[in-house]
Amino acid sequence: MQQNNRTQGTCPLSSLGQGRQPASQSHVSDKPSREEMQGWWDSAMRNNMNIPHGYREVAVLMIRWDSAIADTDTAKEVNDLRKLLEGKFHFTVEPTLELSNDAKGSKPQHQLGTGIGEFIKKYDGQQRLLIVYYTGHGRWVRPDMEAEGHLLLSAAQNSGLEKDQGFSAVADWNAAEHSLMTHYVDADVCVILDCCFAANIVHKSCANESNVRNYQLLAPSGPDMLTSSNPSRSFTTALIASLQELCNKPGERCFTLTRLNECINLKPYRRNEQSQVWNRLPVVGQDIRIAPLNRQMPNEAGRNLVQGHLTLRFAIGHRTLNKPKLDRLARQLAKWCEFEPMVRGIEWIGFEKVPDIIRSMLLVWHYYRKWRRIVIAKRPIPTMGEQILTPRPTPRSRSASVLPSTTRKRARSPSQSPSMPPVEPSKRRATLLVAHEMYAESDIEAARAMTPPAA
Repeated sequence: MQQNNRTQGTCPLSSLGQGRQPASQSHVSDKPSREEMQGWWDSAMRNNMNIPHGYREVAVLMIRWDSAIADTDTAKEVNDLRKLLEGKFHFTVEPTLELSNDAKGSKPQHQLGTGIGEFIKKYDGQQRLLIVYYTGHGRWVRPDMEAEGHLLLSAAQNSGLEKDQGFSAVADWNAAEHSLMTHYVDADVCVILDCCFAANIVHKSCANESNVRNYQLLAPSGPDMLTSSNPSRSFTTALIASLQELCNKPGERCFTLTRLNECINLKPYRRNEQSQVWNRLPVVGQDIRIAPLNRQMPNEAGRNLVQGHLTLRFAIGHRTLNKPKLDRLARQLAKWCEFEPMVRGIEWIGFEKVPDIIRSMLLVWHYYRKWRRIVIAKRPIPTMGEQILTPRPTPRSRSASVLPSTTRKRARSPSQSPSMPPVEPSKRRATLLVAHEMYAESDIEAARAMTPPAA
């Protein structure tokens, strides 16, 4: 067992066959990434359509255990994160929800559920972001292999079994999370769990076909993985440093949750514990974006309410899109939206390249047809009379033989063959050319039937 880990799993998740994949993986490429193109597009649409920068309001609920029962002191990390979110990002941060197991109060499970419910009731709405942050211990409990696992939040590494001083110091996150995943919530939700086994909850997601909002989880490590509680290299320490770095970096004051995750993983002390971003609801196309709020911006909630989404698909003649191309496209679409007041905005869904195998097949057939036209144009095409060859057998008189037919066949030498009229070389070539033309046309039609339509 490694030191400075939050806890050990009592029953680790053995399989994540139904789990949703991470929203993005970090990679290095010379071409613009999906996050970069989305950032360029969002910036261009805000400038051309006068769309508010980011969310209209962002509220934060921070959860930790009471210091009297917690075996890890997280007060400093929570206070540092609060100062950053309130000072630089201008987010609304609720008083910290400190869970306790005092017998005179309520159970930690009731405290957690009530706190999240009141938080949703107070700040839910369209164009709003709800951030729920927890720091402490986490255990993955699974009674048997057929039952669904649960993420238990605990005050200490071995807490939850003794009740001599009050209630068990544990709370079931799966039960409390249900109120955040219900379709009655309109706001986007970002959950940050700084505990072990946080990514195990992604094995089950809420299926909602009419989903028009985002719900993403930022976990400090992958499924069945622990995370460090050492303040010098903890996930929260890297989170605070990454938020400060991106907020102070020119051109990146508005960034996605995936971009924040990449910045966290680049920290040297986090190389062995890679954090991940997971989608808890069916993906709606874009990641949650984080940006400092502009308090001087007027409230335009009535004008910007979104009641539905229209999905279109543009066929692009380029393998990649750079910033000038996206700016030019955004300006043209924004001009059209000036004459259509029902359009509230145009969101970036993604850019997909045509698969290389389909592109190669189309190129091969294109150049083959071009070559075939050139070859046929250089050859003389015979007339219909020349193309049809009808050789006639040499007539034979009945009196030429007195032997029966069977005798005549036996008497014929094996080396002999029926006489055929000679065929001129020019006519033979014309016949082969016509046959080649017929087979080529049939091959092209078959290839067209097998080739999927271009995107």
